[in-house]
Amino acid sequence: MPKKRIKSHSELSQHAARMPSMLRPIVDFLIGSRDSDSQSKSDEGNRAAPCESELHKIVASWKGVGLQSAIRDKGRIVPTRLQSQQVGEDAYFLKEDAIGIADGVGGWASCVRADPALFSRLLMHFCFSELNRLDTALVHEVATSDAEKTIAQWMQCDPIEVLQVAWERCVRASKREGIMGSSTALLAVLRGNELRVANMGDCVLMLIRDGRMLFRTSEQQHSFNFPVQLGMMDATAESVSIASALCMHRNAMIPDGGKDNELTDVTQTMRDLIYMYDHTSYDPKWDNPHDDAGNWSIKVQEGDIVIMASDGLLDNLFDEEILGEIRAVLAKYRIKEASDIVKEIDLPYSISKALCRAAKVTSEDPRVVVSPFQQQASEEGLYYAGGKNDDITVLSAVVAHAEYERV
Repeated sequence: MPKKRIKSHSELSQHAARMPSMLRPIVDFLIGSRDSDSQSKSDEGNRAAPCESELHKIVASWKGVGLQSAIRDKGRIVPTRLQSQQVGEDAYFLKEDAIGIADGVGGWASCVRADPALFSRLLMHFCFSELNRLDTALVHEVATSDAEKTIAQWMQCDPIEVLQVAWERCVRASKREGIMGSSTALLAVLRGNELRVANMGDCVLMLIRDGRMLFRTSEQQHSFNFPVQLGMMDATAESVSIASALCMHRNAMIPDGGKDNELTDVTQTMRDLIYMYDHTSYDPKWDNPHDDAGNWSIKVQEGDIVIMASDGLLDNLFDEEILGEIRAVLAKYRIKEASDIVKEIDLPYSISKALCRAAKVTSEDPRVVVSPFQQQASEEGLYYAGGKNDDITVLSAVVAHAEYERV
């Protein structure tokens, strides 16, 4: 499923030239236009560039201090307000009944306005937010006449739907922040004794029971080192620049999931600008959870160990090596049966630490020749030796009754 390639600077300028006259000055000013540069040189400083002057008039008319929201202050995201954690370009969140991990695609690094690390962190934040919304509704409405419906919605929680909504919110937030990026994502939600999993890309979930690997999700790749991923839909550097400028010069409070066109401060002039960057239509060329997510439902029991990891682990350790590290930790804790596992509060941390350390050693040791990534490269006819230097994120959880509340 091929992706739309990122446009070059010349293509962006050509695209800007085809825009309505009101939009072109803003794009030229925000991302820089060769036409405007040459015009400025020819004027030799006698007068300000027309595009810059017109832009300032438009921006000055807004007179805002920046959009506000639960995660935003004066138009900009406050990282400490995000309910997700960052590990390089990886990100994750933890709840008592759900875990998620995302790996920002590093291929964006050389592109204008790229920030795959923030994109992946926003994606995980909004996964947490959507799940928390279901929890809050359950608590608030459990004593009302709609309690049965609310409980049913909570029990029927679909990780694919959560991922879809979180992705759409992530794209809107990224445009307002003025960034571009894409990310793989893996989400697991526990309801009763059923673990529901949705996957987009090459992160992996494993279920360990009695020291054996009972289940493992499969990676999704378009081609070697090109994972299925959630991206910016039809956003371009121009539309992101305009969205960011609008976010910084307006006065409004963004409700959870609110779209720019729905906010109270929107004028008719703004509507045309907002439509340019906020209007999207379904396009099967974009990877999306509804059409492309891997989906599994697994019956679990007390004492099962759930491992969720980014490709930094799977590119450096074979499944047998991962199992070996887990068994070594269980032996250290003298685990003999499931009831022993749930009592060890530090066990998940110890497993994650052991796996991260082993993967890091492989990725950095020049004496290592064979690795999962090396084998995949060889199958594609490429020469590669050793492990792969990458961000390594491992989440470990133990299935237990609610009173333990350990992840």
